[in-house]
Amino acid sequence: MLCTPHWSHRESVVKLLFVFGCVAVGCGGQSLSEAATGTGGATVGSGGATAGKGSLSAGGATSLTCFSPTQNLAIAYQADAQGCSCDRSIDVDVCVQGIALICEGGTWMAVEDGPCMPQATPTFSPSSCVDNGGTPVASTGAPITAESACISGVALGIIDYASSGWDEGGLCCAPVKACGARAGNTCSSNEYCAYQEGGYCGAADDEAICKPRPQACDEIYAPVCGCDGKSYTNSCEAALAGVGVYATGSCGD
Repeated sequence: MLCTPHWSHRESVVKLLFVFGCVAVGCGGQSLSEAATGTGGATVGSGGATAGKGSLSAGGATSLTCFSPTQNLAIAYQADAQGCSCDRSIDVDVCVQGIALICEGGTWMAVEDGPCMPQATPTFSPSSCVDNGGTPVASTGAPITAESACISGVALGIIDYASSGWDEGGLCCAPVKACGARAGNTCSSNEYCAYQEGGYCGAADDEAICKPRPQACDEIYAPVCGCDGKSYTNSCEAALAGVGVYATGSCGD
């Protein structure tokens, strides 16, 4: 069923793209607004979440017929659509492909705006970034993204010229969160444990770090074997499914 927007003030870590001359804030990568930030800027997107396989929603739908941030989005706004089960303690409200989903009462619900509404981009000075647990990273003049500049792959906000004196500004990178092996399953539903080849997916007590799941992937054929034992077209497709990489090449090669 179609629900009315549910407003909250929950804070979420955002991914940012630092590009020349604008700050664009969007859902699923859609640009919504621009603002000057020295000579740099940032794009804010939101990630996805997943419901457990075979889980039941409040209406009795299984994960094969219900909608969630990772499946059956085309039916989310249909009058008789039912959401998959979710867990408010780990699942965050998200905007996926322009569809706003919130976790309410243990079930995903599609709302008209909610997390798809424009969000203010947090701005930090280098010192306030550190005070908030972040790591300041200055732009070198080229476009800077959280994925490329931040070890965690996530930025808490931007660092502007006025507070830093950096000509191109920079990013306040979110802290790194260990996952896998002895660290356990610490990643949220819109993140994945980013194992790379050689880490054996934690089998040798190697840990990885949580990184945000990508919104979309390029059509590049560079097969990998995922930590779930399945083959993926490339490492991005594995990450999109919430899976780290066990080895390059298809499983069984």
